[in-house]
Amino acid sequence: TPSGIKLAEAFDKVLSTTEYYQKYRLNNIPVPRNVLLDLGNTVSIDLSTFPECKKLLKEYLFERERRKKLRETKDFLQFIYEDLGLKLYSTRNCRRVLFDQYSPMSLAFEVPDELKKISSEWEVVIGRHYFVVGLQIIWKYMTEILVEPSTLDVWIDQCMATQSFSFDISKSVSEILDQQIFSFEEREEMISKERRKCDEWAVDHGIRIILSIYNRFYNRNDLSDKAKSLFDFGANDSSISMNDFFNKVDEYKGKTVKEFILYIIRNYVIRQHLNTAFLKMIRNVDGFYIEKIDKMYRRKQVFSFAFQGLRIEQLTSVMDDLECF
Repeated sequence: TPSGIKLAEAFDKVLSTTEYYQKYRLNNIPVPRNVLLDLGNTVSIDLSTFPECKKLLKEYLFERERRKKLRETKDFLQFIYEDLGLKLYSTRNCRRVLFDQYSPMSLAFEVPDELKKISSEWEVVIGRHYFVVGLQIIWKYMTEILVEPSTLDVWIDQCMATQSFSFDISKSVSEILDQQIFSFEEREEMISKERRKCDEWAVDHGIRIILSIYNRFYNRNDLSDKAKSLFDFGANDSSISMNDFFNKVDEYKGKTVKEFILYIIRNYVIRQHLNTAFLKMIRNVDGFYIEKIDKMYRRKQVFSFAFQGLRIEQLTSVMDDLECF
């Protein structure tokens, strides 16, 4: 392409100055060590010796209209750096800044009007990550207690009988809902605790985290249309969308917390795992952590959870190399 030619020519201007390029690149002869060292020092991976390439890459990556979302995220990351002195290399920092720092429902630091849409979109992305982890906490405990083969009902009963709750599960969902709002530190501490060792509070923590996500996004009128569309993510690929979850919370507000928990365990945890693992078989991947034989469920392996990676960390690295900060 014309863009590729420009980039190649800019690269060649620097590369062609090396002794390797001039004397050795087309000849099948041993290359001296000092020549290789000179080549390595000239062609550095961070492009520090390629100012024209950097300029072109910045233009190609961020300044074209068809890369609008990439450019908006780049501008948001630049603002975060100027505002907080942070480059988002840490997944934990990403969650703290993108979900809590600028949300009107949390710390509510000021963000320029032109960045409010992209900020709200990243808030929803991180919100889904928290939602998924809340379910994974429950699933981790479910796999840990499945020591002996059990029927579905016995397995779930064992889970409920071994759990403690910070709320009365005979109350209605609406009675406990307003209490499920947490700071970044509170939310992360629950997750960190369950990652180390799932115990009698696993279901409590998982349910509280997913209900806090409902509270964060319920009746929000400040979200962009794109951000709202992310609530449907997963609806078309046999996954669980956030809108599906929001509707389910609304449906269960008048029912007991115990009824809601049992629905989540049966449908969002066990049934969803079986559906997802079955679909992975199409790609010849065995994703089953349990197996069902003659109505008895048996554990194949214990589940461990982690947050999904964020491309924003890779973008931060690229922006660093291109001297965007």
